[in-house]
Amino acid sequence: MEDVFTEYGVWDLYLRDRYPLEESGIFKDADAHELRGFFETFEYDSYEQFSTLFPLYLFLKKKNRHFW
Repeated sequence: MEDVFTEYGVWDLYLRDRYPLEESGIFKDADAHELRGFFETFEYDSYEQFSTLFPLYLFLKKKNRHFW
């Protein structure tokens, strides 16, 4: 998944927030394809934003399969 952060230009944000992101378990139910879809839909500037928006994105995607 780390390569997706680099691909979308948020590697520095990932490095800054790496520990809380990994410890939160936010990636346990996600794959790289879903992370790419998230970055195509949202932007984030902090761990707080990512930790709120990414689970919301995954929830909506699972509830509505047309949401990408």
